Amino acid sequence: YMGTSLMASPSSPQSASGPDKRFDDLKSEVDLVATLPDDDEAVKSAARSRILIISFLLMLVIGLGNKIFAKLATLPMRNYAVTYSFLSTAVYLPTSFAYIWAMIAWGTAITKEQRAIPLRVWCVMGFLDSIAGIMQTFATTFLTSGSMIILLQQSAIPISMVISRVLLKARYEAPHYVGAGVVSLGLLCVLLPQFLTPSQSSSNEGLWIAVMIGSCIPMTLSSVYKEKALGEAEVDPIYLNGWVAVFQLAFAVPLSVPAGYTAHIPIQDLWGNFVDGLKCYAGTNTIKIASSNFPVDDCSTAPLYVSMYFFFNIGFNILIVLLLKYGSANLLFLALTSNVPLGSLAFSLKFMPGHQPFRLTDIIGLIVIMTGLCIFRFFAGLKALVNRCRGRTSPESIESAFEQQSLLPSSEATQTLPIANRPASRGPGMRETPTFSFTGTNALESAFAAGVVDRRGHAHAEEILHKDPRRLRAGYLSRLGIAPTGQNKSQHMPPYNSLQ
Repeated sequence: YMGTSLMASPSSPQSASGPDKRFDDLKSEVDLVATLPDDDEAVKSAARSRILIISFLLMLVIGLGNKIFAKLATLPMRNYAVTYSFLSTAVYLPTSFAYIWAMIAWGTAITKEQRAIPLRVWCVMGFLDSIAGIMQTFATTFLTSGSMIILLQQSAIPISMVISRVLLKARYEAPHYVGAGVVSLGLLCVLLPQFLTPSQSSSNEGLWIAVMIGSCIPMTLSSVYKEKALGEAEVDPIYLNGWVAVFQLAFAVPLSVPAGYTAHIPIQDLWGNFVDGLKCYAGTNTIKIASSNFPVDDCSTAPLYVSMYFFFNIGFNILIVLLLKYGSANLLFLALTSNVPLGSLAFSLKFMPGHQPFRLTDIIGLIVIMTGLCIFRFFAGLKALVNRCRGRTSPESIESAFEQQSLLPSSEATQTLPIANRPASRGPGMRETPTFSFTGTNALESAFAAGVVDRRGHAHAEEILHKDPRRLRAGYLSRLGIAPTGQNKSQHMPPYNSLQ
């Protein structure tokens, strides 16, 4: 269903070429894996490999388009950041609830246990995501350099590590601290011109730089709350984000008052500005005489740029779900890391609207940030690869090193025990997709740095590798069509933690 409904776009051509053709190929491979018998492991493995290759290539294209159009969409909507923020969240309501209603009516992915989660849980998540989303939207609108925006988003890594260390009691290893420190050093290189050449324009830039970096705090708090509130409960990611979007949109109404003030929109003019923003999205100019705070409208490109951002953003989140379900967190992180230099380079090209040339500090900062990202994620694996080239290690040790580096430490309650000795209380309904937000430009980076993505993958791998005899027997019985004695559907989903 996701492949047919969520990937559709009114602005995409109906030809079988380009990204649309690759989407069709990817859907065919996913359908193949779903229909193959369990004992056909060789064919399933080959199909999964094709899924990973197609998904990774699509992630590079779609992820790059998502980063580019997130900025391009703000160019015609510069006077209407409030409207753009509302639309960026509202677009997920019809797409998410179309899936949710269909799955409740005819599917099995959304269980009664998931629907029993109290609305107050979604309310808290929506509140935090709404704050982060508005901060990011306004910062993206008023920061002039698209490459700087992409680099600033990497500040999610050190900020998320600090918050996760305090609230989740996460314990990181030396490469994580070194990587986060190098990323921070790279950010200082990028921001150095702002400190050395202060001016009126740079002071405004400094404000929005602080807003962009500060948006990582509520975004990370949202990821941490999702972990604590839902615990090990299995929650469909689209069901989660559908309800979060409802409350995120509701909280955006009161939050638009202080947000409008930062954009020189008094409270009495908010509604009129919102309506004019909708007109701008339709391509109609309203402001025809420039003022000190509002330039003349140029909404001719708004229908294309904003719609393309929605298309790429929805496709980006679908690919995240597919990569985490059929691939690994390492592959996803590699795609996200690759998009950092690609996106930065794209905004320096002369044909790019609103392009700005690379400064020397931008180049140095990009190199340093990329070094920090590689150390943060791949240091152990790269070290094992170098030793392998020197004949000191086996190929198996390289794969093991990459996996060990990817499993960011979880809370002290589970990390202090060896994997084989941890309680085998997680049921076969363990969710395969982490609880990250679809909205927000750096939500996934925050989830990575907080260890949310890796803990989900670790728990799922642990579930496969360390089944107890009762579960093995239940699996054999289910293959024979016999329901295990005393088992019911509720056992497949541990209850959520209400944080009371």
